Amino acid sequence: VVVDPIDGSLNAKRSIPFFSVSIAVAEGATMKDVFFGFVHDFGTGEEWTATKGEGAFLNGEPLGALRPKERIEVLAMLAVMQKERALGFEPRDVSAEKCGYDVESRDSSGRLRFIEVKGRVVDAKIVTVTTNEILTGLNKPDSFILALVEVDAERAKEPRYVRKPFTREPDFGATSVTYKLDELISRGENT
Repeated sequence: VVVDPIDGSLNAKRSIPFFSVSIAVAEGATMKDVFFGFVHDFGTGEEWTATKGEGAFLNGEPLGALRPKERIEVLAMLAVMQKERALGFEPRDVSAEKCGYDVESRDSSGRLRFIEVKGRVVDAKIVTVTTNEILTGLNKPDSFILALVEVDAERAKEPRYVRKPFTREPDFGATSVTYKLDELISRGENT
């Protein structure tokens, strides 16, 4: 058991409300062996817990990351690629190129659309979009799609497509913007 009784002790001494208690429980001597974590933020009263293999929680509410991020991303990409083919498009994975979207999808006339894929575990509350992705969406408003895919265990749900998802550029110096996932999903459509 590792305990940091006052993380931010100088803040606590000065009555600055940014300090917490942190506890980690491990079955061995390395960080890899940690199976439970707890943090209580005295400034906000929030309690963060995480148990290996069971997910992370804020005040008892799941934060959503129950599966490895990579697995969720793969399932989301597969769901979008499959959907694009079913709609008659020829999709191509360009995610490794970091060009502001993950999929280039061409219709029978050769016209391209650009799809940024965001896979999230069911019940996730937020989605983070990079500045590059937002600027790409603003620069290609008629051909850019934000695809939101909820993943439940080993299965991806039907992708929701949000057209023209962004209305303004991020603040100068911002590297990403976090959105409420349910609000974006409510603006999406299945085709």
